[in-house]
Amino acid sequence: TTTLTMPGVIYMVTLLFPDGFLDLFRDTCPDLHRLLIATKIGQAEDWRRFLAKIEKLRTHVPFAKFDYVAIAHNHDPVLTETAMHLVFYDHNIAGEWFDLDDGKKQYLLDKFPEPGCTVKRGTSTFPRKHPTSIPRNEKPGYVYLASFLWEPDARGVIRSIIATSQDDKFKDTCKRMLSTKIGSAKVLKDRGSN
Repeated sequence: TTTLTMPGVIYMVTLLFPDGFLDLFRDTCPDLHRLLIATKIGQAEDWRRFLAKIEKLRTHVPFAKFDYVAIAHNHDPVLTETAMHLVFYDHNIAGEWFDLDDGKKQYLLDKFPEPGCTVKRGTSTFPRKHPTSIPRNEKPGYVYLASFLWEPDARGVIRSIIATSQDDKFKDTCKRMLSTKIGSAKVLKDRGSN
Protein backbone atom coordinates (compact mmCIF):
# COMPACT_ATOMS: atom_id res chain seq x y z
CA THR A 1 0.00 0.00 0.00
CA THR A 2 1.34 3.42 -0.98
CA THR A 3 0.81 6.21 1.50
CA LEU A 4 0.54 9.66 -0.03
CA THR A 5 2.23 12.47 1.81
CA MET A 6 0.09 15.56 1.59
CA PRO A 7 2.37 18.59 1.36
CA GLY A 8 -0.37 21.20 1.23
CA VAL A 9 -3.70 22.29 2.65
CA ILE A 10 -6.07 24.69 0.87
CA TYR A 11 -8.96 26.04 2.92
CA MET A 12 -12.05 28.25 2.80
CA VAL A 13 -13.34 30.11 5.86
CA THR A 14 -16.71 31.88 6.13
CA LEU A 15 -17.68 34.07 9.09
CA LEU A 16 -20.81 33.09 11.06
CA PHE A 17 -23.09 35.51 12.93
CA PRO A 18 -26.37 35.25 14.89
CA ASP A 19 -29.50 35.02 12.70
CA GLY A 20 -30.51 38.40 11.31
CA PHE A 21 -27.29 40.14 12.36
CA LEU A 22 -25.96 40.74 8.83
CA ASP A 23 -29.27 42.32 7.78
CA LEU A 24 -28.42 45.25 10.06
CA PHE A 25 -25.55 46.22 7.72
CA ARG A 26 -27.04 45.39 4.31
CA ASP A 27 -28.42 48.89 3.62
CA THR A 28 -26.54 51.08 6.09
CA CYS A 29 -22.98 49.82 5.36
CA PRO A 30 -22.99 47.76 2.14
CA ASP A 31 -19.17 47.54 1.91
CA LEU A 32 -18.94 46.21 5.45
CA HIS A 33 -21.80 43.79 4.69
CA ARG A 34 -19.92 42.45 1.61
CA LEU A 35 -16.80 41.85 3.69
CA LEU A 36 -18.67 40.15 6.54
CA ILE A 37 -20.27 37.63 4.14
CA ALA A 38 -17.02 36.97 2.24
CA THR A 39 -15.06 33.69 2.17
CA LYS A 40 -11.31 33.55 2.80
CA ILE A 41 -9.27 31.24 0.58
CA GLY A 42 -5.95 30.38 2.22
CA GLN A 43 -3.22 27.77 2.32
CA ALA A 44 -0.96 26.03 4.79
CA GLU A 45 1.93 23.62 4.38
CA ASP A 46 0.36 20.92 6.59
CA TRP A 47 -2.48 20.25 9.08
CA ARG A 48 -0.53 21.60 12.06
CA ARG A 49 0.07 24.92 10.31
CA PHE A 50 -3.54 25.00 9.12
CA LEU A 51 -4.78 24.66 12.71
CA ALA A 52 -2.35 27.40 13.79
CA LYS A 53 -3.79 29.70 11.10
CA ILE A 54 -7.33 28.93 12.26
CA GLU A 55 -6.35 29.79 15.83
CA LYS A 56 -4.74 33.04 14.62
CA LEU A 57 -7.86 33.91 12.60
CA ARG A 58 -10.00 33.31 15.70
CA THR A 59 -7.81 35.82 17.52
CA HIS A 60 -7.90 38.42 14.72
CA VAL A 61 -11.67 38.16 14.15
CA PRO A 62 -12.99 37.82 17.71
CA PHE A 63 -16.51 39.01 16.90
CA ALA A 64 -17.51 36.02 14.77
CA LYS A 65 -17.58 32.29 14.75
CA PHE A 66 -16.65 30.71 11.44
CA ASP A 67 -17.13 27.67 9.29
CA TYR A 68 -14.23 26.11 7.39
CA VAL A 69 -13.53 23.46 4.78
CA ALA A 70 -9.90 22.34 4.39
CA ILE A 71 -8.42 19.95 1.83
CA ALA A 72 -5.04 18.21 2.12
CA HIS A 73 -3.68 17.60 -1.38
CA ASN A 74 -0.62 16.58 -3.41
CA HIS A 75 0.16 20.00 -4.87
CA ASP A 76 2.35 22.93 -3.92
CA PRO A 77 0.25 24.90 -1.38
CA VAL A 78 1.30 28.39 -2.53
CA LEU A 79 0.71 27.61 -6.22
CA THR A 80 -2.64 26.00 -5.39
CA GLU A 81 -3.78 29.02 -3.41
CA THR A 82 -2.61 31.37 -6.17
CA ALA A 83 -4.53 29.33 -8.74
CA MET A 84 -7.72 29.50 -6.65
CA HIS A 85 -7.30 33.25 -6.21
CA LEU A 86 -6.95 33.62 -9.99
CA VAL A 87 -9.98 31.41 -10.68
CA PHE A 88 -12.11 33.64 -8.44
CA TYR A 89 -10.36 36.93 -9.34
CA ASP A 90 -13.62 38.55 -10.49
CA HIS A 91 -15.16 37.76 -7.09
CA ASN A 92 -12.37 39.26 -4.97
CA ILE A 93 -13.48 41.68 -2.24
CA ALA A 94 -10.22 42.33 -0.40
CA GLY A 95 -6.95 40.39 -0.15
CA GLU A 96 -7.77 36.70 0.30
CA TRP A 97 -11.51 37.37 0.84
CA PHE A 98 -13.94 36.51 -1.97
CA ASP A 99 -17.68 36.70 -2.68
CA LEU A 100 -18.38 32.97 -3.12
CA ASP A 101 -21.77 31.31 -3.11
CA ASP A 102 -22.19 27.60 -2.33
CA GLY A 103 -21.81 26.67 -6.02
CA LYS A 104 -18.42 28.39 -6.27
CA LYS A 105 -17.26 26.73 -3.05
CA GLN A 106 -18.30 23.34 -4.41
CA TYR A 107 -16.39 24.13 -7.63
CA LEU A 108 -13.24 24.57 -5.55
CA LEU A 109 -13.89 21.28 -3.71
CA ASP A 110 -14.40 19.46 -7.02
CA LYS A 111 -10.88 20.44 -8.16
CA PHE A 112 -9.35 17.91 -5.75
CA PRO A 113 -10.74 14.51 -6.78
CA GLU A 114 -7.51 12.48 -6.63
CA PRO A 115 -7.23 9.54 -4.24
CA GLY A 116 -5.67 10.41 -0.93
CA CYS A 117 -7.12 13.91 -0.58
CA THR A 118 -8.47 14.55 2.89
CA VAL A 119 -11.34 16.97 3.47
CA LYS A 120 -12.05 18.37 6.94
CA ARG A 121 -14.99 20.59 7.86
CA GLY A 122 -15.60 22.39 11.11
CA THR A 123 -17.05 25.35 12.96
CA SER A 124 -15.00 27.41 15.37
CA THR A 125 -16.04 28.95 18.63
CA PHE A 126 -15.09 32.39 19.88
CA PRO A 127 -11.46 32.72 21.00
CA ARG A 128 -10.83 31.55 24.51
CA LYS A 129 -10.22 34.18 27.14
CA HIS A 130 -6.60 34.64 28.08
CA PRO A 131 -5.45 34.68 31.71
CA THR A 132 -5.25 38.13 33.24
CA SER A 133 -2.20 37.47 35.41
CA ILE A 134 1.03 38.85 33.96
CA PRO A 135 4.03 36.52 34.20
CA ARG A 136 7.09 38.17 35.67
CA ASN A 137 10.21 37.36 33.72
CA GLU A 138 13.16 39.18 32.26
CA LYS A 139 12.68 38.07 28.64
CA PRO A 140 12.54 40.96 26.15
CA GLY A 141 9.43 41.43 24.05
CA TYR A 142 6.68 43.78 22.93
CA VAL A 143 3.13 44.45 24.02
CA TYR A 144 0.71 45.79 21.41
CA LEU A 145 -2.87 46.98 21.02
CA ALA A 146 -4.84 46.36 17.83
CA SER A 147 -8.36 47.26 16.79
CA PHE A 148 -10.39 47.26 13.59
CA LEU A 149 -10.26 50.47 11.53
CA TRP A 150 -13.94 50.81 10.79
CA GLU A 151 -15.11 53.73 8.64
CA PRO A 152 -16.91 56.35 10.78
CA ASP A 153 -20.35 55.43 9.36
CA ALA A 154 -19.77 51.73 10.08
CA ARG A 155 -18.61 52.52 13.63
CA GLY A 156 -21.75 54.63 14.11
CA VAL A 157 -24.02 51.82 12.93
CA ILE A 158 -22.27 49.35 15.23
CA ARG A 159 -22.63 51.71 18.23
CA SER A 160 -26.28 52.30 17.33
CA ILE A 161 -26.95 48.55 17.38
CA ILE A 162 -25.29 48.27 20.79
CA ALA A 163 -27.44 51.09 22.12
CA THR A 164 -30.79 50.02 20.65
CA SER A 165 -30.81 46.28 20.06
CA GLN A 166 -32.91 44.08 22.33
CA ASP A 167 -30.93 41.02 21.17
CA ASP A 168 -28.03 40.27 23.52
CA LYS A 169 -26.25 38.15 20.87
CA PHE A 170 -26.27 41.14 18.48
CA LYS A 171 -24.98 43.44 21.20
CA ASP A 172 -22.17 41.03 22.17
CA THR A 173 -21.12 40.58 18.54
CA CYS A 174 -21.07 44.37 18.01
CA LYS A 175 -19.05 44.91 21.18
CA ARG A 176 -16.47 42.42 19.89
CA MET A 177 -16.36 44.34 16.58
CA LEU A 178 -15.33 47.50 18.47
CA SER A 179 -12.96 45.72 20.85
CA THR A 180 -9.21 46.22 21.12
CA LYS A 181 -6.87 43.24 21.14
CA ILE A 182 -4.00 43.32 23.61
CA GLY A 183 -1.18 40.95 22.76
CA SER A 184 2.52 40.32 23.00
CA ALA A 185 5.30 39.18 20.68
CA LYS A 186 8.96 38.30 21.00
CA VAL A 187 9.78 40.51 18.02
CA LEU A 188 7.71 43.37 16.65
CA LYS A 189 7.18 41.90 13.17
CA ASP A 190 5.38 38.82 14.56
CA ARG A 191 2.00 40.54 14.80
CA GLY A 192 -0.34 42.59 12.68
CA SER A 193 0.37 41.33 9.16
CA ASN A 194 -2.16 39.06 7.49
